[in-house]
Amino acid sequence: MVFGGVKLDKLLMTFVSSASVDLAVGKPGMFTLELEGYGESQGFSWMEDGRFTLGTTVEVKMGYQDRLSTMFFGEVIGVDGSFSSSQPPRLTVRAYDLSHRLTRGEKRRTFSRLKYSDIARTIAADAGLTPRVTDSADVHEYVEQTAQSDLAFLLKLAEEIRYHLYVIRKEMVFQPISNKSKASVKMSLNDDLMDFNPNLSLARQVSGVIVRGWDSTKAVEIVGRANAGQEVSMGGRRSASRLVRDTFDRSGKAVRLITDHPVMTRSEADKLAEARLNEISLDFIEATGTARGRADLLPGEIIEISGVSKWFSGRYFLTGAIHLYDYASGYTTTFSARRNAL
Repeated sequence: MVFGGVKLDKLLMTFVSSASVDLAVGKPGMFTLELEGYGESQGFSWMEDGRFTLGTTVEVKMGYQDRLSTMFFGEVIGVDGSFSSSQPPRLTVRAYDLSHRLTRGEKRRTFSRLKYSDIARTIAADAGLTPRVTDSADVHEYVEQTAQSDLAFLLKLAEEIRYHLYVIRKEMVFQPISNKSKASVKMSLNDDLMDFNPNLSLARQVSGVIVRGWDSTKAVEIVGRANAGQEVSMGGRRSASRLVRDTFDRSGKAVRLITDHPVMTRSEADKLAEARLNEISLDFIEATGTARGRADLLPGEIIEISGVSKWFSGRYFLTGAIHLYDYASGYTTTFSARRNAL
């Protein structure tokens, strides 16, 4: 752990009881450091160390011995104390990654004739972040940010075109979600995976999505569609939307209708429909798990689970991971993931 460019010394490390990095799609990553006193006459100098000053940069690496990976880079945001006559004093230091800069304040502004990727580059630069952005192709005549934080606004744009948004060190990443990608991490109950708890449900699923809009210049309706099976499958034999259609909706009426989102072209409407169908379908199987510490479990990655029932084996989109080190259990990683096919 490095605070303000200086590694915590061995003496201060003796006060550390746990350290965790909480990473998730769609919100700033958080680092939490827990320290605890161990004597009546030690004083509070360890708690008042200048490296815990608000705004100090923090870099955290995790792994094993000489195989360490940078898991977090951010800034100290808060410090909590706990004092009791019957227990040693405790200190909690909290830091957020640099995407917290995108949450400050709400803005109202418009963007004309720009791609969503162009807008992302502009906002990243405004926040002092380096953009790592994949071109989003379509030019939009008019986009409005309506009393939203930059983070909420960018997440909305990302959802519409099946992109994900996250910050790594000083880079803001805005790029497509790729469910077809090969798994970057493979885990089995015979290896690092300690437990795995998937939940399968068709309750919130649909057999398609329809987007309806209006072209005022031509006075014609704009209709975009995403039909059953058009979501990007994660390798299963049947996708969530096809299962709904074949099991409960042979008439094809169990569709999500979107009429409150402005669209200017048929292409834009189709892409929005496909993005929403993909997002809904990822709720088909939701899973949580625990593994022995894996620094390569990162939100946005595709992981592969084996050694469980064939219903639940396969590729998953990783939505969150908490990397925890404490003296009781060592290094463990808990994670959440989603899958859109059976």
